[in-house]
Amino acid sequence: MTDLVAAAFHRVGDQLDLSVEARRLAIQVIASHDTLLGGANWCEVAWTGGTERTRVRDICCLWYRTDDGDVCVTCPRLSVDDRQALVEHGRRDG
Repeated sequence: MTDLVAAAFHRVGDQLDLSVEARRLAIQVIASHDTLLGGANWCEVAWTGGTERTRVRDICCLWYRTDDGDVCVTCPRLSVDDRQALVEHGRRDG
């Protein structure tokens, strides 16, 4: 459930161009409920085109995949280098 809460704030905040505020609110909501374990796990991925702001899920869902069949950029199984390569590939091709 924590992943869903953080992801919802992340998406809505980005869509409304209120990313920083949305992240702050997500942290507050998650911290205020004992049943929401883990955290929002925000991260910034530096790539040649700038910085991608995203998050790392608390668990791998084994569901979301890129067009190439890789895991998504939020997957906790990715290393920092793998996450950066995935962002590079997605931004360059997308």
